Parts: sequence; structure tokens; C-alpha cells
Amino acid sequence: MQLTDTDLQIIEALRKDARQTNKAMAPSIGVSEETIRRRVHMMVESDVLQFHIDVSAKALDAPVSALITVEVDFGVDPDLMEIDNFVHKVKAYETINGTRIYEVATYTHEAIYSAITYLRGMMGVRKASAVFLHTLGDHRI
Repeated sequence: MQLTDTDLQIIEALRKDARQTNKAMAPSIGVSEETIRRRVHMMVESDVLQFHIDVSAKALDAPVSALITVEVDFGVDPDLMEIDNFVHKVKAYETINGTRIYEVATYTHEAIYSAITYLRGMMGVRKASAVFLHTLGDHRI
């Protein structure tokens, strides 16, 4: 699908506020509500636009679990206990090459993102990443 200037304006409007109605977007873009509806439908059908819904795991009383992998520089032993400020560690593993793997649980994806951001900023940490295990969506960071 070749995107038009109108399509790009619709995309930008939805990026700013995905909950706004076609009627609300139409005047600022300079087209009719029906044009907005038709162009959005075409972009969805062409996989240009995809809509997702995030449901709070806490609202459903469903904790979010992840494996956090931390690779550290050889001979460096950073204090990784600080991630307890962000998430609850369920299990900890250390591989032969010194990579540490933590199984963690929390009620928000943001807490896991915060733990990863914190770990990536630590001296001696080469790489930190997470794979979500029990979650309502399919997320990798």
C-alpha cells in the first residue's frame, strides 16, 4: 500500500492520541470523517496499522514473570542485589561462563523495564535483557 499525505497525517494523529475518534481527527486533517474511517480501514487491512490493547496484570491479579539475563565482564562481580528494588527474584542461576539468569516476578512490565535499565547502567555489566514468561502479551526487551 502506498501511503498518502492524508495517511501520514492520520498515523501522526493516532500516534499522539490513539483513542481519538475519526470525527475528532477529520477537521485538523482537512478531510471527512468517512475518509478517515476508510483510510484507517485500508491501513489496518494492509497491516500498516495494528492496534493492541494492554491489560494490567495487576488488575487481573496475574503476576508478570520474566527471565532476566545479565552478562558481566570477566573478573567483575557487580552487586546485582539492587534489582530487588524493582522486582521479586524467584530463582537465580549462574552459567559456566558467568552469565547470571534471574527468574523474576512483578505486577507490571514497567518494573522489569526499570530493572533492565538499571542493570544496563552498572559498571561491569556487558549486557542485560529479559524475556517475559507469564504475561498477557508477547514482549521482549
